[in-house]
Amino acid sequence: AIAGILAFGSRGYRLICPVRASRGKGGRAEKAAVKIWKFIACSLSTTFGATVFTLPLSMYYFGCFSVIAPLTNLLCLWFASIAFALGILSVLAGFAFMPLARLLAIIPQAFSDYILAVIRALAHVPEHAVYGANPYILLWLVYAYVMFAICVFMKGRRTRYAVAAGLCAVSLAAVIAL
Repeated sequence: AIAGILAFGSRGYRLICPVRASRGKGGRAEKAAVKIWKFIACSLSTTFGATVFTLPLSMYYFGCFSVIAPLTNLLCLWFASIAFALGILSVLAGFAFMPLARLLAIIPQAFSDYILAVIRALAHVPEHAVYGANPYILLWLVYAYVMFAICVFMKGRRTRYAVAAGLCAVSLAAVIAL
C-alpha cells in the first residue's frame, strides 16, 4: 500500500486537483471550498494510490475487493487518525491519572463508534464489494490495469485518466450485471 501511495499518490493528487489555491484572493467561502476540495483530492489520491498494489492481492487472497472503499475512506479516514491520536493521549494519561484517561477516552470512543456505524451502513449498499467468483471480474481487473497503464505512458491531456476511469466504471457495471 505504501509503495502505491508513494508511486502514484502525488500524481493522482495533481490529476484530481490541478488548480492551485490563490493566496489572498477570494472570500472566505472560496478559500473554504478550495480547502475542502484539496482534502477530498488528497484522500482520493491516497486511497487510489494504496489500491494500485493492494487490489490484486485482495483479489488473490480474499477473492473480493471493495468498490465503495473510496467513499468509506472519505467518510472515515480523518476520524480514524484523530481517534488514534486521542486514544494514545488517553492511554498516556492513564499512567498518571485514570479518571482523566477515562474522560479523554470518550472522544476516541465516539469517533470509533462513528467509523463502525459508517462501515455497517455502507456494507448494506448493494454491490459494495465485487467477488472473484465471477470470472468476468478477473478479466475486468486486467482490463482496468491495462487501461491505466496505457494512460501512464500516453502523452497528452489529463482527460485521458477521466476517460479511462469512466470506461472502467461502465464496464464494471456491465460485468456486475452479468
